[in-house]
Amino acid sequence: MKRRLLLAAMGSTALFGPHASAAEAWPTRPVRLIVGFTPGGIVDETARLIATHLAAHMKITMVVENKPGVASLLAAEHVADSARDGHTLLLGSSSMLIARHQLNRSTADISRFSAISPLSNAALILVASPKFPASDPQAFVREIRANPGKYFYSTAGVGSIHHLSMEILKKQLKLDIEHVPYRGATAMLPDLVSGQVPLAVMSAGGAEEQEKAGRLKVLGLMNPTKWSNESSWRPMAEVAPGFGVSSTLQLLGPAGMPNEVVQRLNNALKTILGMPEIADHMARQGAQPKYSSSADLQADLQLDNQRWLALVKELNLQER
Repeated sequence: MKRRLLLAAMGSTALFGPHASAAEAWPTRPVRLIVGFTPGGIVDETARLIATHLAAHMKITMVVENKPGVASLLAAEHVADSARDGHTLLLGSSSMLIARHQLNRSTADISRFSAISPLSNAALILVASPKFPASDPQAFVREIRANPGKYFYSTAGVGSIHHLSMEILKKQLKLDIEHVPYRGATAMLPDLVSGQVPLAVMSAGGAEEQEKAGRLKVLGLMNPTKWSNESSWRPMAEVAPGFGVSSTLQLLGPAGMPNEVVQRLNNALKTILGMPEIADHMARQGAQPKYSSSADLQADLQLDNQRWLALVKELNLQER
């Protein structure tokens, strides 16, 4: 069921003359932020956090609408088909880019969107059961190479960013290790802790507490660089130079949005994503704020799109 959250900013209504530009006249009604995930999850939380701060900072009204379905592609297609006036925006994600190719949904192609700004970068981690003999990237590679075919790794599902990130690492390091997918991380975690699952790739949220409790070992980050100054987690790029996969969220709009509106939103997000309270909130979810220009995001999305397309084809994950 679609749920709405009205986020009304304080401020008086402005009056605009007939020659006002698109940016000056925008918005003329509430701005809708469409989220392709169910209410209550981490992605939904992030959307509402960003919408609340955008509304307050820009003195506008924002409405968050959840439109889950078809791996978030229903939401993407809804926004792509919307008017290009900046009143309907999308919380984009890495999983959306992957699903577009898996399901052959050209109606959700990245070319149908305006890139506004990235929002967050979530850590992906390679973890091991407490019984696994290695505890760092180098020892992991030595153990797998010394025992080809002995181990397997699990993720929350076939075609997830967790699955594809490990396949990229396998290919680069020429590792003989199979994938055994689960139906979600909740089902996988008990088997990882018990040792039935030796290795897994998962999102970092909550992993630090699990590691401190001795329930799992974090072998390394799938992200390209060290996560934070406080974290002892080391990037897998130490053993696979140039390797790195990030799970990102972005703010997108329909293709052809007025450049002035895109820039206004981008400028506001530059301020918001620099706020300590935003960083603290995201850190609790295993993520970090991420900002760039609209042009840089567009370039990054094109590169990611090409990489996911090639990998989905290579692994034969496309629906026929």
